[in-house]
Amino acid sequence: MYLSRYMVGPPLSVLDAPDQDPEATPADLYDPLTMPAPMRRAYNALDKAVDRCKLVPSEQSRIETIKRIFAMYVQERRGFKAIANRLTKDGVPTSRGPEWSAQYSGLWSLMSVRGILANQTYCGDIVWNKRTDARIYRIVDGRAVERKGVVGRRLERNAESDWIIMPGAHRPLVARRTFETVKQRLEAKPSSKNQRGINPRTGEATGQRTQPGELGGPRAKFLLSRL
Repeated sequence: MYLSRYMVGPPLSVLDAPDQDPEATPADLYDPLTMPAPMRRAYNALDKAVDRCKLVPSEQSRIETIKRIFAMYVQERRGFKAIANRLTKDGVPTSRGPEWSAQYSGLWSLMSVRGILANQTYCGDIVWNKRTDARIYRIVDGRAVERKGVVGRRLERNAESDWIIMPGAHRPLVARRTFETVKQRLEAKPSSKNQRGINPRTGEATGQRTQPGELGGPRAKFLLSRL
């Protein structure tokens, strides 16, 4: 887990910039297109020293929870549900519980575990542009491209090739090799859509009619239960 923290450097003032034109108006001094070069350098120095926000590690107990989740998945080969059940049984608090809002149960879920394992932030990277929610434009190949025909729900996932990644932006909580191992396993895992109608134990199709009059699939459940 991380916290956002503004990194404050030594106090600087753009008013200390040398060689200011005494006849320059405030509009001239603060316009980025017309400001004197010393003023611009002073602003750049101020931005580097003050206007920065970095992710820093949160409480040690939360950090250990993140490391434990990755270890259970990689080293112990546990699945999402097994990890969630173990954390819930051990009383490990979730990031958001009933104290945060009444809508949260405080129990670990499969999606919470998967979300942590797939989060590249934990290996020290910052990733932008994973999703698009803008109405007019989206970023494709590093360029703003007009979105056409957007009606209703606007949020969409972007192609991984369009992600903007800043590696090594902050202190990692898990080794990059560990994260890459997790990523490979997640990518090799078939999606729910692809698994639909497949027995996970045998790999064979389920719910299929093999003989005339033989029942199978969701319809059979309705008929047999008289619903």
